[in-house]
Amino acid sequence: MAAAQAGSARRLGALRAVEADLDPDIARGLAFAFLVKALARHAVVAWEGVGDTAGKPLPLSPEAVERLMNMEKTAAALSLRSSLG
Repeated sequence: MAAAQAGSARRLGALRAVEADLDPDIARGLAFAFLVKALARHAVVAWEGVGDTAGKPLPLSPEAVERLMNMEKTAAALSLRSSLG
């Protein structure tokens, strides 16, 4: 969790360095999105059934996990599942 929080804070800090007057609500939303992606990158160690649009299996990588978490329904389903335990 600490590594994910640190990574999220680092990404948000880099964004704020470029966009100094970033809206606070947008910053909070981005911080949460960055945290969810970082947690997923650290937590997902294997997967099955994840493929491209042609159905070809995608290899597991931190970048692929983050792209998957960009899909709103996937991120919401994983968040709900992890909160249910």
